[in-house]
Amino acid sequence: MRQEEFLDLLTYYLRRLPDSVIADIRQDYLEHYEMGLAQGKSEEEISQELGSPREIAVDYLDNERVFIDEEGALALNEEKRPRKLHWFWKLVLFLAALPFILAFLSVVFSLLVSVVSIWLAIILTAAVLGTSVLVSVFRPDLFNNGVVNIGLVNDLSLVTKLCLAIFLICLTLLLIYSLYAAIRWCIRGLMNAWYAFQWRRKRGAY
Repeated sequence: MRQEEFLDLLTYYLRRLPDSVIADIRQDYLEHYEMGLAQGKSEEEISQELGSPREIAVDYLDNERVFIDEEGALALNEEKRPRKLHWFWKLVLFLAALPFILAFLSVVFSLLVSVVSIWLAIILTAAVLGTSVLVSVFRPDLFNNGVVNIGLVNDLSLVTKLCLAIFLICLTLLLIYSLYAAIRWCIRGLMNAWYAFQWRRKRGAY
């Protein structure tokens, strides 16, 4: 979540406080961003460190003991009444589009499972080959008289075996890390998309 989105959400959740208090709180978190950017951090990293704007606002509201008076409650109810029909049609449209959404999600999920499965198969293959070549350095007889005869490994020189084993093991570690990084990137992208959706919804874009 970027700085502007974070501060806008925080302002929205703090809307029951006086404007002067909200301005002071915004200034405090603006200084957090300025210090973080000066340290070389990105806006997304600073937002993640600060936490959820909603939880921050709840803490401030609890500490200030802010309550809605009767007039505020009535005004809030009046604001919600015209939206009942609006939300009803949104629900109808969502139910109508639900089969297409589920079909799309199932296709995306299947593709993700296929990609991850292929990735894991490549990692397993590299790991088995690297381990096999490394074992052949110390026990070459296993590859001549074992269950699986791959005596061609013994035709390689000792230096070649060691270099190949190191390469395959490093490749396995690199593939494992790349899979982890890809999964982490996807999760972070989904979280950022969710925060952006919440921000736009609170500002009336949805």
